[in-house]
Amino acid sequence: MAVYVPRYHAAIEIIDDPLSQPADLDAYPGYRVYRVTAAELHDSVGFDLLEQRMARDAGVELPALTPRERAAREALTAFLDQALGIEEYAHAMGIPLGSNAAGHTSGAPR
Repeated sequence: MAVYVPRYHAAIEIIDDPLSQPADLDAYPGYRVYRVTAAELHDSVGFDLLEQRMARDAGVELPALTPRERAAREALTAFLDQALGIEEYAHAMGIPLGSNAAGHTSGAPR
């Protein structure tokens, strides 16, 4: 399933996850769809770029993260990776999770 972000009126489709489904725009009319890779969501820089793009497209001001908030976000991401087995899942599904988002789709809406 796609990930829905009501604050930005957006849906995120993970294009390289074979179990991910397209956004249901009948259930979420008017949402912008952003197609991203798992690596973009896994990488803090890629995730930040996506969030900035979604906020800008929605006309929402995105406050800058303090160093403490950034560290908390990275700690949460690491915890979720471990608790949910994201890296093992990605490996099993053949999804590359690199350490940077270079060369990916940059969260461009379709």
